[in-house]
Amino acid sequence: MRDIFFFRHYMTELEIPNIAALYKKYGVKGYGFYWHLMERLYAEKSHMLLYSKTLINSLASSTKMSRLKVKLILSDMEALKLISRKGELIYSERVENEIKEVLNSRQRRSKLKEVS
Repeated sequence: MRDIFFFRHYMTELEIPNIAALYKKYGVKGYGFYWHLMERLYAEKSHMLLYSKTLINSLASSTKMSRLKVKLILSDMEALKLISRKGELIYSERVENEIKEVLNSRQRRSKLKEVS
């Protein structure tokens, strides 16, 4: 999905209880971490990331957080159902739904062009 360069970020995101809980616990760092992870999932071809030492190190480095803090936030994000796992892979329903919406929108536009 590399031909999509943005996804929606509503102004009311902090009104979503699970995101609000993450924000309450970790502040803007946790909120920023959430969006950083969503962007990485969105950019990944499979929209999943392998939960591994490499991922933890990469996230820690890119967010300037300790590996322990990254693991704690990921654990809390999973408990809050902001991310999920399929085996050792991390994914997000939000990202999956956004991609489906983009693809559906493209299909609708394509059909409209065919009719025109």
